[in-house]
Amino acid sequence: MTDADFAAQSAILDVITTRFPDHAILSEERQPGVDWSASRLTWVIDPLDGTTNYAHQFPSFSVAVALVQAGELHIGVCMTRCAA
Repeated sequence: MTDADFAAQSAILDVITTRFPDHAILSEERQPGVDWSASRLTWVIDPLDGTTNYAHQFPSFSVAVALVQAGELHIGVCMTRCAA
């Protein structure tokens, strides 16, 4: 893990927790217990997938965010930066 992982996670969490304070969060860098069968909305976050690439300035990495409820995916987004 790098400082970039924690910075990306912090930025994402700031947005989510401000707008949705009652939602649960599961992140690669922060892993509280999550009951996947519960009806509570849960954000699943990988703040920086491809940390090694990013740390070595190789432009192939991504950020992934999903929202699930009771084991069902509501939305998922993966923003990717790939070398040309």
